[in-house]
Order: sequence, then structure tokens, then C-alpha cells
Amino acid sequence: MSTAPDVTRRSAPPAAGQCPVERSGVRFGLALPQVFTAGAPDPALISAFASEAERSGFDSLWVQSQLIGRSIVLDPITLLAFAAASTSTVGLGASVLIAPEYHPVQLAKQLASLDNLSHGRLRVGLGTGSPQSTYQIAGMPRDRRAQRLIETVEVMRALWTAPAADYHGEIYQIESLPMEPKPLQPGGPPIWLGGRAARALDRAARYGSGWMGPGASTEEMFRDQVATLQELLEANGRPVEEFTFAKRLYVTVDEDAAAARRRMRARLNRYGHGDADSEKVAVCGNPGEVRAGIARYTQFLASIPGGGKRLLLLNPVADFLSQQRAIRELMAEAW
Repeated sequence: MSTAPDVTRRSAPPAAGQCPVERSGVRFGLALPQVFTAGAPDPALISAFASEAERSGFDSLWVQSQLIGRSIVLDPITLLAFAAASTSTVGLGASVLIAPEYHPVQLAKQLASLDNLSHGRLRVGLGTGSPQSTYQIAGMPRDRRAQRLIETVEVMRALWTAPAADYHGEIYQIESLPMEPKPLQPGGPPIWLGGRAARALDRAARYGSGWMGPGASTEEMFRDQVATLQELLEANGRPVEEFTFAKRLYVTVDEDAAAARRRMRARLNRYGHGDADSEKVAVCGNPGEVRAGIARYTQFLASIPGGGKRLLLLNPVADFLSQQRAIRELMAEAW
């Protein structure tokens, strides 16, 4: 049986706040254990993963959203609250919450509460979702998904900043509505937008403080999307240095490269991707191959002009703790 590298016997973790890869200027996040394919969710594993990531100097911990389905997937906001209680300094982020699955007033309350409980460590990613994925539920809106996303952003920002918020949109209306507590971060946590279609990139340039490239996009697609966003930010008069560019990257590392690829294919197959996607949208293989793949994305992110924040979200798909340690070691060796 193949196993991930046993890095615990070969190197000690970097001191807190000293993740070696940050020498590039790019920050590195980790996806929290959220999808459990081999059994029930493991709270002790999640807590250990979060606290070890914080000690190792990773920038942030991230969740994503899947409301329904046969896979065992934890709720993103609940999981972030649990991670907040297990840590004290590492950033916490959602990439992405599907805006039409929430009423913006309720979501604003949940996120403001989480920002307070985490002492201002929250970042919020929002997306429209797919009409074919989670909307086959009577009573859940399926229309005007993009407009619902835009208005969700505007309603939340109004509630987070005004003593009593007024908002009159095409879908949502509120009148002199107070909400406390306000988020700990002035104006509310940063809101990043997701998506890869042209309209999604335009929304990110207009309404977001950042953008997260989806895990299902290839390296070539990501580079093209960043170039488009740079043009859109300039067209909208928005400084690129105030905008965060980020990318989710699925990662599996194993001394047995074939075993790593089998695990990645199995994970991506569960979400409708073909076998070839494991080579196109993920970095998987032996430590040398994964190190080189992470380096390519890091170098590209570091090359984006403007000096703004850049983040690479590394997403192990199984064996969470051993994968985190393997990733940490190969990155320490490379940088």
C-alpha cells in the first residue's frame, strides 16, 4: 500500500508565521477537511489540521459549499466557526458560498457573528452556483442568480455599515433595518467573487475585493482569466494593488506518483470530471512533480503586477494531516 511521505520524522514544522513559501510574496492557504469519503466527519481531525496549519505559518483555512448530494460534506459556515474555536491567528475563508442559497439578511448576520467570534479573521467568497446543481428544491429560487449575487453583496454591506440600513433592489428590499453586532472588520470582511465565465469576471471587477479562480480551471485558463480581470479592473478604475488574485489548486502528493493520480481521479470523478482532468486542473504525483506544479502557480501569481495580495489555496483531497505535512515539507525544500 502506498502512503504519503512521512515528513514528521524528517523535519520539524517551521515556526509560527514563518511558512517558507511566503518568501515569494504569495500567501498560501489550505482547504479544511470538509469532504469525508471514508466515514463520518472527524472533529478531532479537523481541529488538529487547523491548529497544525496555524503553527506552520499557513495564511488561511478555507471551505466551500455543497448544500445537497450523497457525499458527506460539512456546512461551510458551521465548519469555519468550529475552526475559529480551534485557532487564534490563521485567516478563515469561504470560497465560495452560493449566494442564491441564502437570504442576504440572514447571511449578513451569520457572517458578522463569525467575524466577531474569530476576532476579525474572516474572508467571504460568493458565487452564483449552477442551475443544475443545488436548485432542484421546491421553493428555492433558481431565477436571476447573478442579480441575487449582486444584491446579496449590496445588502450585506449596507447592514454592516449603516446604523439602520435601507436597500431597494430588484429582488431584495429592506427599510430602516438595524443589525448588530457589526463585523469586527470595519465595513465587513473582504468579499471575493468566484466564477470563470466572462460575466463572472466582470462582476468580480465591479463588486469584489478579490477573486478566487475555481479548482476546475486549468493553468492556461487561470492565466487568461487573470489577464481579463486586470483589463476589467483598469476599465472600472479600480487599483489592481487593492485587489486579491487567488486560485484553488487540488493537490495530492505521494512517493508513488501513480497512486497519487489514482486518488485525484477518484475525487474528481465524484464531481463529474473525467480522468484527464487530474492532469489538467490538479497537481498530483511524487514530491518533485508536486513541488514543480506548485512553483509554476506561485511564480505566475508573484508575477502579477500591482503589488496586491496573491493567494494559492492548496486543496488536499484525502489523508488530510499527512498531506498537509507532505505539502509543508516539499514547499520548505523548494523555497
